[in-house]
Amino acid sequence: MSPAFPYSVEFNDLLKLKNKYGAINVEVHVTESSSYVTFNEYRSGMAPLLIINHTSEDIDFHER
Repeated sequence: MSPAFPYSVEFNDLLKLKNKYGAINVEVHVTESSSYVTFNEYRSGMAPLLIINHTSEDIDFHER
């Protein structure tokens, strides 16, 4: 099972799975009369964001 995601608005995210695959990429495209949901396998490097701190300062961030 994956986390719930909207299918009535444009959406693209990497969904974490608790299995040997680890994640799945989902894309939702919406037109006037339909919604298209596409699932793609996870490959290394597909994570939506990578933060690398090259400073001596701490970085605080929050997901929204």
